[in-house]
Amino acid sequence: MPGSTFFLKGLPWMPARLSNINRTIARCFPLEFKLSSREGNSDDCSTSDNQVLDNKKRKICRDFEATEHFLTCTAAKCKESNNYDALNTVIADIFSSPESISNYFCINGDSVELVDIIYVRKIYTILSDHFHSSVEERLFIATNGLMEHLQGGIDDQLLMSIIIIVYENPQLQSPEYFENVLPRLCQLVRSLSLPAKAELVRFWAKFNESQMLQLVISLQQYLTCTVVNILACSDTDILTSIDISLSNILYNLDMLYLANCLGGITRQGNLAHSEIVTNQASTTANADARSDQVGVFMRTVGGLRRKQDIRHHELQRLLNIDPAICRRPIVTFSAFYNEALSDAIDPRYDYRRFTVNDICLLDFPCVIMPFNKTQYLSLDCRLRQNDEIGAAIILSLLNRDVPNPFLIIRVRRDHLIEDALWQLEHVSDDNPSALLKQLRIKFVGEEGVDDGGLSKEFFVLINQEIFNPEYAMFRYNEKAGTYWFTPDSYETDAQYKLVGILVGLAIYNGIILDVTFPMALYRKLYGQKLILEDLSDCFPEIWQSLVNLLNYEGDVENDFMYTFKISYTNVFGDAVTVDLVENGGEISVNKNNREEFIRLYTEFLLTNSVKNQFDAFKKGFNMVTEDSLLKYLFRPDEVDMLVCGSKEKCLDFHELERVTYYDGGLTKDSTLVKDLWEVVHSFDEESKRKFLKFTTGSDRVPVGGLSKIRFCVIKNGDDSTRLPTSHTCFNVLMLCNYSSKAKLKERLLYAINNGNAGFGLS
Repeated sequence: MPGSTFFLKGLPWMPARLSNINRTIARCFPLEFKLSSREGNSDDCSTSDNQVLDNKKRKICRDFEATEHFLTCTAAKCKESNNYDALNTVIADIFSSPESISNYFCINGDSVELVDIIYVRKIYTILSDHFHSSVEERLFIATNGLMEHLQGGIDDQLLMSIIIIVYENPQLQSPEYFENVLPRLCQLVRSLSLPAKAELVRFWAKFNESQMLQLVISLQQYLTCTVVNILACSDTDILTSIDISLSNILYNLDMLYLANCLGGITRQGNLAHSEIVTNQASTTANADARSDQVGVFMRTVGGLRRKQDIRHHELQRLLNIDPAICRRPIVTFSAFYNEALSDAIDPRYDYRRFTVNDICLLDFPCVIMPFNKTQYLSLDCRLRQNDEIGAAIILSLLNRDVPNPFLIIRVRRDHLIEDALWQLEHVSDDNPSALLKQLRIKFVGEEGVDDGGLSKEFFVLINQEIFNPEYAMFRYNEKAGTYWFTPDSYETDAQYKLVGILVGLAIYNGIILDVTFPMALYRKLYGQKLILEDLSDCFPEIWQSLVNLLNYEGDVENDFMYTFKISYTNVFGDAVTVDLVENGGEISVNKNNREEFIRLYTEFLLTNSVKNQFDAFKKGFNMVTEDSLLKYLFRPDEVDMLVCGSKEKCLDFHELERVTYYDGGLTKDSTLVKDLWEVVHSFDEESKRKFLKFTTGSDRVPVGGLSKIRFCVIKNGDDSTRLPTSHTCFNVLMLCNYSSKAKLKERLLYAINNGNAGFGLS
C-alpha cells in the first residue's frame, strides 16, 4: 500500500553489509528481486531500485513481519530458480555469530523472555518448507560455527538466548548435529549459573506439548545414539560409569524434566475451579518437607551417611518445586524414559558410584525405566538386609547375643492376622530396624523353607483376609474398583499400622498385592495436596455429584437443596450426620459458597474422616520404606505399580511365552506346549487375566511387563481328565499331557473360571 516500506525492514544490517547482501540478491535475481522503494507494495515480492537510507536517522527496526515476508519471498524465488545462494547468504548472516543471532531474534533487555520465540519458529518453518540440500548444509555449517564462537566471555543472558534459539532448530535431530552442535549445546546449558538455569527452566515451562516434546525427542535421540556408539566401541554391552558427554545430556534432560513438571504444576494452579484443593500443606511447604528425602541416606555397617546434592537439589529449591506433586506434566513422564541407557548401565556399579557421590545414572531418576528402578530398589534393599546380616556376624565375633539375620514371622493359617499383628507390632516397637531384614515366613506345623514362595503365599492369604469386606478395615467401591479406609472402623490403630508395614514389606520384597488403592493414598504418603479430582477413583458417585454442583448454572440453592451437613452410612449400617462447619445444617449451599462446600466435603472424605487410620498406616509404611530409595526414585503413580502391578489394558502373552521355561520332559517344541500357547493367545482379555491370576496369584502385570515373570510349565502326568494345577508361589503351571488341544482348552478354562489359584492344589 502507498506509504508502506519494504527495504529488508527488521533486518539489523549496517549499510555496508546491507549493500553486500543486496548485490548478492541482485546477482541471483537481476530482474525479479530488488529492494523496494518506500512507495512499493509490501505484499508484492517484486521490488524497485535500492533505496538510499539516511544513516543518521536509520534505527535498527524490529518489524518481524516484514522480515518474515522478505525471507519467504527470498525462499520462493530461490526455489523457483533452483538457485539457493541468496537464501544461504541470509542463513549465514543470521546464524553465524552470537551477535547476529541475537540481533535477529532478541529484543533489547535483560531477560530470555525477550527472545521472540514465535518469530524464531516462523523463521525455522520458512527454512524447513524450502529445505534444499545446500540450505540444510548451510544451516548446519552456520550453527556449527556459532557453537565454536561460544568459547567463553559471553554473559548468561545472551548465552541463554542462543541456547533457546538453537534448541528450536528442527534439524537438531539429524545425526550430523550429534557430533559437535548438541555436545557443545549441552555443555553450554550445564555451564550456566544457577539463576540462569532456573530462568531457562521457567522459560521452557511455558511451552506446549508439541514444543516440549520436540526438545525431549532431540535429546533422547542424541542420548540413545551416544549410548549405542559407546557400546559399539567397547568390548561389552554394559556400561559401568557415566562419562562427561552422557552426564551433560542427562543434565539437560533433567532440566527439561523440571520444566515439564513446573509447567504442569503451573497449569494445575491455573485450572478451572473444578480442581478445588483441600486445606493441606502448601506446595512450598511440601517441597521443603521433601528436601531431606532428596538427600537420600545411604547405609553402612557403622551407621548412616548422607549423600549430598542428589538430583541437582539446589535447582529445585531455587525453582521452589517438587516434581512429585505434578499430576499433569506438559508431556507424559514416560517421554523422559531412555530404555537404551537404562538397560546398558550395570546397576551394581552405578549404585556404588551413587554411594560415593560420583556422577551416575541414579542422579537422574527421570530417565530410568520403571523396571530398572525396581532393580535399584531391590539392590538397595538387599544391601540394607546385608547390613543387618553383617551386624549379626560382627556381634557373633564379639561373643555377644547374635540376632537372627532374617525377619522370621511364624503364623498359624487359621490365625493369620492375629499372629502377624502380634509379631510385627513387637518388632516395630522393640527393634524397628529388624523390618529391614529379609523376610522369612514359617507356617506353624508345616515343613518347608521359605526361599520366596512361602512369603508370597503369606501375602496372598493375608491380603485376602485384610481386604475381606467382613473384616471392615477397608471399604470397596465396586464402580472404582478401589479400597479406602473405613471412616469409623472398630479396628485398632495397631492393625492399620500392620497393613502399612505389610504394604511396605511387599514393596521391599518385590511382591505384587492383589489390591487396588486410589491414587489419593499414594499422594497422601508423599505429602501432596488433594483435590476434588482425587474423589474420582475413590468415591466416583460423590465426585460426579460435586462436579455437577460446581458446573451448575441454575439456582443452586433451591434446585439442589444442600446444606453444610452431610451424612454417610457407617460399618454397622447406621446413618451418621456430620456438620462441615458449625451449625452446618442451617447453612444452605449456593453459588457463592459451593466451592467451600465442595472443598470441605472432599477434605472430610479423604482426610478428616480417616485421619487416625491413615496416620497409623503411614507410620507402618514409613517404618519399612523411609530410609530407602523409594520416594527418591518413584513417583506416586509408579509406587502404585510397585504395590499392585501395571494397569495395562492389553496383556501381551507373547512376552510371557518368550521367557517361559519348561520341566518334566517338556520343551518349547512339545505339542502340549504349542497347544497351550495357541489356546492362551486365543483367550479374550478377561480370560487372560484369569489365567494370569490362576498361575501367579495376581491378574496384574509386574513393572516391566510379563517378560519379568519367571514362569514355568511342567508336565504332570499322562492324558487325564484332571484339571490343571498351579503353584502360584513359584509361578508354575502343571498340565497333564492332554490328548488334544480342544481337551486342553476345556480343562484349562474350567480351572481358571471355577477353581482357585492354589499352592499346588486343583
